[in-house]
Amino acid sequence: MSPERERLARMLFEEYIGMYAARDQRLLDRFSENFSGFSGSSDKPVKTRADWVDATRQDFLQVPQ
Repeated sequence: MSPERERLARMLFEEYIGMYAARDQRLLDRFSENFSGFSGSSDKPVKTRADWVDATRQDFLQVPQ
């Protein structure tokens, strides 16, 4: 990976972590329609953007501060 792409990836990751830690609702607007994986709060696969938003909102509710 080029140093420039590595810096970009690191910047985007740090921005994501900052928004997640702050429970910033704007984070949800950045989720892609093209995603699948597992959320940190569930063992069910997440296959749609709506599922990912729901899982993240649940995370935010569990630890609001």
